[in-house]
Amino acid sequence: MDSFVIASSMVLDRLWEDEAFWAHFDAAGYDLRAAAKLIPIVFRQAYIDFCARVPAERLAELQQEAIDQLMLQMVRSPSFIEIWPNWDEAYQEQFLEEQAEPALGVRLAALYPEPAQQAYCAAFDAYLDKHPNPNGVKRET
Repeated sequence: MDSFVIASSMVLDRLWEDEAFWAHFDAAGYDLRAAAKLIPIVFRQAYIDFCARVPAERLAELQQEAIDQLMLQMVRSPSFIEIWPNWDEAYQEQFLEEQAEPALGVRLAALYPEPAQQAYCAAFDAYLDKHPNPNGVKRET
């Protein structure tokens, strides 16, 4: 599972707590719990689209905060301290960004819940336009 799928799932978990978010799916007759299996297909791209709505400077600032927090945790691990110098700078950067992405997603969803909801609902609606009867997602009547 890639870091965007993990982050999109964590954002979905946060949005899950909002009744207005549920209402969008309920009104269309879809079970949000069943829609969770669409995370890699639908909500991964929704997460990327949501991130694109955040001002670039703010996104970079929040990403750096998530990376800094991750590094504070990682440096407590002797095995991490041992292996870190063996990685080249590009790999170190990639590793940190991938590992910090889920924390970034949670922060973004907390700070920008409405744009997150809009991106996720729009992505689901677009998916339904192409797949009007997704197996296992529509509520039984």
